[in-house]
Parts: sequence; C-alpha cells; structure tokens
Amino acid sequence: MNYMKKSIKLNILVVVCMVSILFGNLNLKNVDAKKHITLSKKSVTLKKGKTIKVRLIGAATKKVKWRSLNKRVAVVKNGKIMAKNVGNTAVVAKYKNKNYRCSVKVVRNKIVIVPTEKPQSTHKPEPTTEPTYRPEPTVEPTRETEPTNKPQENEKTNDTELEPYQTYGAAEYNKSLQMAGYVYQNSVVYNIYSSSNGNSNYVLYNLDNKYDKLSFTYGHYDGKYRDDCILLVYGDGKLLAQYTDLKAEMMPRNVTIDVSGVSQLKIDCQIASGYAGLSGTYGLSNIKFHEKNSNEAVDISTGTRVVDISEPYQTYGAVEYNKSVQMAGYMYQNSVVYNIYSSSNGNSNSVIYNLDNKCDKLSFTYGHYDGKYRDDCILLVYGDGKLLAQYTDLKAEMMPQNVTIDVSGVSQLKIDCQIASGYAGLSGTYGLSNIKFHEKNSSELVSISTGTRVVDISEPYQTYGAVEYNKSVQMAGYMYQNSVVYNIYSSSNGNSNSVIYNLDNKCNMLSFTYGHCDDKYKDDCILLIYGDGKLLAQYTDLKAEMIPKNVTIDVSGVSQLKIDCQIASEYAGLSGTYALVNLNIR
Repeated sequence: MNYMKKSIKLNILVVVCMVSILFGNLNLKNVDAKKHITLSKKSVTLKKGKTIKVRLIGAATKKVKWRSLNKRVAVVKNGKIMAKNVGNTAVVAKYKNKNYRCSVKVVRNKIVIVPTEKPQSTHKPEPTTEPTYRPEPTVEPTRETEPTNKPQENEKTNDTELEPYQTYGAAEYNKSLQMAGYVYQNSVVYNIYSSSNGNSNYVLYNLDNKYDKLSFTYGHYDGKYRDDCILLVYGDGKLLAQYTDLKAEMMPRNVTIDVSGVSQLKIDCQIASGYAGLSGTYGLSNIKFHEKNSNEAVDISTGTRVVDISEPYQTYGAVEYNKSVQMAGYMYQNSVVYNIYSSSNGNSNSVIYNLDNKCDKLSFTYGHYDGKYRDDCILLVYGDGKLLAQYTDLKAEMMPQNVTIDVSGVSQLKIDCQIASGYAGLSGTYGLSNIKFHEKNSSELVSISTGTRVVDISEPYQTYGAVEYNKSVQMAGYMYQNSVVYNIYSSSNGNSNSVIYNLDNKCNMLSFTYGHCDDKYKDDCILLIYGDGKLLAQYTDLKAEMIPKNVTIDVSGVSQLKIDCQIASEYAGLSGTYALVNLNIR
C-alpha cells in the first residue's frame, strides 16, 4: 500500500515537472518573439576620417546586412561607420526584410593653427647681448600666420547661407522638404494656387552688393500638389533668370546665377497656366551666395536620402505601392498595384524612382491581379523622360512576365500604366512585383524570385464570366462535389466564360468528366481547352440529353491552362448549363 502511494506521488511529481518545463519553454519563446529590434543610435555626427560603431539591438548580428546610401560621404561594415567626406547620408541595417535607418552627418575637422616662434638658438648658436634684440623681428611671423587663420573664415563667407529678410504670399522659409527621395533643410517652400497668380509669392534677400554668384537646387515637393509652375529670379527689379520646367515629375536641378552688382534679390514662383483651380508645391534648397573676389567654387550639396533606391519616392494617379498582390495563384509582397480607369487615361498613373545614376539594370515581374478588373492595359517605362520599354500584352488572361531593362545612366525612372483602348468605361488592375535594381560594377546577377503559391495547382486561380467554381451539381442522376458550373447565355458569347489554372509546367495529364446539369438550361454549347493560348482540345457535343463523358488531355509543357465554354449557335436568346467534375491534374 505504501509502495503504491509512493508510486502515485512520484508520478504526480514527474507530471508537474514536465508541465513546468513545457510552459517555461513557451514563455521563453514568447519572450524571444516579442524582442524589440532597434538601432543603438538613430543619428550620428562624425568628423571626417572618424568612425563609430552602431548595433542593431535584439537582432542576430550575422543576419544583419548593412549599407550606406551615399558611400562618398560615409561607408559602413558590420555596423562600423567611417566618415569619408563632408555631407549628409544614412546607413541602413536590413534584418528580416525590415530596414532600420541611422542618419549620418559628416562635418569638417577644425583647423587649429599653432604659431611657432623660431628658437633663438637657430639663428645664433652663441648669442651675444645684441642678438637678444634682433630675434624680435622673427617673432613677427605671427603677422604672416594671420592669413592661415582666414581659410576658416572664408569657408563661411565665400559660400554663405543667407536668410531672406522678407517672404510674401504662398512662400515659406526655413522649412524641411522632400525632393526625389531626399530631405533638405533650411529650404524655401512655395505652395502655389491659381488664385495667387499675379500676386507675389517670393522671398527677398539683401545682398549689399557683396556677392557675385547665387546657387540653389529647385524641384517638386514629393507627394504634394503637382501642377506646373515657373520660377523667376530678379536682381534689383531686373529679370536675371526664368525656369519653366517646374513639373511634378522633374528631377531636382542645380543652377548657378550671376548676381554681380545686385543689392536686392527676389525669387518668385507662379502657376504656369492661366487656368483656375490649379495648385503646385515646389521648393528651393542649398541656397548659397558666393562672395566676390574668392577663387572658391560654389558647392552644390545634396540632402539626406530618406527613400531607398528600391522604393518609389512618389506615386501618381490610380497607383499604390507596398501592396500585396495575387497573380496566377501566387501572392507577391511589396508590389505596385495599378487600378486603371478610362477616365484616368492621359493622366499619369505611375511610380517614380530616383536611381542617382547608380544602377545599370532593372528587373521586375508584371501581370494581371487575379479576380480584378480585366480590360487591356499598356505599361511604359521611362528613363529621364525617354521611353526605355513598352509592354502591350497586359491582358486579364496573361501569365506573369519577367523582364530586365537597361537603365545605365538613368537618374529618374518612371513606370506608367494606361488603358490600351481609347473607349470610355474600361478598367484594368495589374501589378508589378520583384522590382530589383542592379548596382553598377557588381558581379551579382539580377535574380527574379517568385511569390508564394496560395492557390493549389488543382484549383483555378481565376474565373471569368458566367462560371462558378467549387459547386455541387447533378448530372444524369448523380451528385458531384467541387465542380465547375457554366451558366452560359448568348449575350456572353465572344466574352470569356472560363476557369484558369497555373500548372507551372509541372503536369502532363488533365482528366475530367463533362455533362449537362439536370433540369437546367438546355441549349447546345462547345467546350474549348487552351494551353498557353494554344487550342489543345475542343468538344462540340454538349447537349441537354447527353450522358456525362470522361476525357484525358496531354498538358505537358503547359503553364497556363484555360477551360472555356460558349453557346454553339450564334442566335440570340439561347442558354445552356453544363459542368466539369472529377477534374484531376497530374
């Protein structure tokens, strides 16, 4: 009896230990899963040539990939940042498909000048009482060293950032703005409306006739109002320069203007067109004035890149970025989706990238979004305004296509989509996925990856027209499940009434049973089977009084399988209901 009690207690103790160990492990897993990933520093300031170590806290060190957005300013290796040249950039740590950004500012090293007095012993090894008076002129080199102190002053005055003493209208100073994926500080922003035309929208500077050159960067403010504008630069009331290329899809431009003899400088912005209801948002950055009689060049610096090369800095029209999209039964992430309507034709439906002339190849996959609007579209790829490629095969029943395009020498890349036809009332939904840019002088190939399959090979990834999938149906007194049912009408002829499968070129045989649905519409139909657009089989015996028939078809080498059904006669007012059952793909 005592033995049994001890045995029971021992068993209970073992069970308790096992449960505690199990739940302990679960808790540990939960703790790991909830680990917060963050950078040890979100921004750093370095002197040229200095280094600093940044860590991605909570991440497995070996799985973190580091890169610099501007290697001319700073480089990074395993989290160690080295300052190369004066400027602004950012380093990005990529971990589990997420980017963590640290801003980097590189500043000049201060020049410290220590005047050196010549030792008395260098002139006369055996100084007499008189030479003690003579070395004094050799102390005067302190005067000669004065100019070596001035470069630091010149660095500030030769290339100076002045503030406007007055702003008017829809102009604001000392703002931050984003242009082509870069953020600029201390900028002038113009939010211009048609109603403000004729009024002043400007900034005024007092140059005191001290400067001979003005330099600045102008461009469109990403994601803001996009109608065309013009920029006008006046010196003492006289027009010095006029820029008419302020457009929403422009790349930022650097300009230098002669302002010799100018006291009052005025920089004005207006809507380009005289039409009402227009609005544009543009910015001026890196505004610098070059002092007269200086041999220092006017330096145009860039902002800090905040949008990665692989991400669009701007989208227009019926476009969305960073979406998931299903194409041919596969799900793709981080995609561009175009929901295009006839009414949007002529307008831009585009994504725009700033490549900074750093890439030589672009690759992507394009295709129709399963189950969405299905009218034909065209895809247009532009590099700096020049057409690089055009694809006219965007159709609802297409298979996704992989392409690679040469983008050597391109700064601004634009990918636009339009309805192919000029008719009204048309709509199409298409996607771009696996968008990759290949860096120049890199040995890495541009690889095209696929999405994640979410629709089994045995299931259609898309149905069109008068078709239903996964239905129960009765044929010749037998009930069938998981069937394809065609409810066909004369009016639907010429349109697609089909189911579409993505076989991925993995199958060689298709078999199914087809027949009439008992007590349903009974006009004759025909059944058509296509493999990659080629007719594989045709059945013209779909009649109301038929007995269900079994067929087997060779589908070797087929990627896209389409099974379509049409009314056999061209007469109006006819209807037929037929079904496919026991569909087997192997």
